Amino acid sequence: TYEAFDENDFPADRIGIYTVEVKGNRADASWSHDGDSTEGGLLAEAYGAEQLTLLAYHYGETLDEMTRLGIWNAEPREPRHEMTPEEQEEYREALAESEMYRRQDLREAEKAGTVTVEGAAEIARKAIAEEYHLTADQAGKLNWDPEDVMVLMEEGDTVIELIFGLRQGEAGGPFTEGDGMYYVDVDLLDGRIEDILYDPGLAANEWPEQKAGSAECAPCFCFGGWVTKGQPYCHMTNVTVGLSLCHIFCHISWVSALLTMR
Repeated sequence: TYEAFDENDFPADRIGIYTVEVKGNRADASWSHDGDSTEGGLLAEAYGAEQLTLLAYHYGETLDEMTRLGIWNAEPREPRHEMTPEEQEEYREALAESEMYRRQDLREAEKAGTVTVEGAAEIARKAIAEEYHLTADQAGKLNWDPEDVMVLMEEGDTVIELIFGLRQGEAGGPFTEGDGMYYVDVDLLDGRIEDILYDPGLAANEWPEQKAGSAECAPCFCFGGWVTKGQPYCHMTNVTVGLSLCHIFCHISWVSALLTMR
């Protein structure tokens, strides 16, 4: 069964409950609102394809509209905090230091292992395709950024995490099966896959004008989606920043932990 969360008075009853029963080679699906009208946009008593599409592709805007219509009594967002020049400089320094350690850890991991980061990326690509039954074309479209690779200290000093993104359609268009983000942990010691995680990124994943994984885009760890590099607003912290990447804040807990260990 699947049902939406009902936190903060979210009208989960409008989405209803989906139930799928699988017996042998047959699957039967039902919806608690079968037969109910879904007309009326967000004011409808039952949310069908139209409303779920809005929530999937325009999550933030749709929640704001639901709040305006009185459908969802969400707590108001706190005003954005404009960072001072001193705060911006502090984050720049923290990011620069963490980047220095990230590169240093990767060099040491490669030196201690038998597989390079590039080699691990190809191993990870093949593992993703096999695990999630991607076609050769889909596997070829998996994008990753060397700047996002990091050593997972808690897993051992030779285990790294690579992040791949797949977006097959145009920005703003329908999602295609297989789209999303793939997180793969690879041990550079012998190339062994330690873990694979797939996040379809359907919740709050509003794609930018550029295609995900292109040179203009970067992974956004706030929502598991993609943001345009240079976007000054972080949706997780509700902060407007003058720094270059949204994920300065998305990485801040990792940065803090890394500097603490040092």
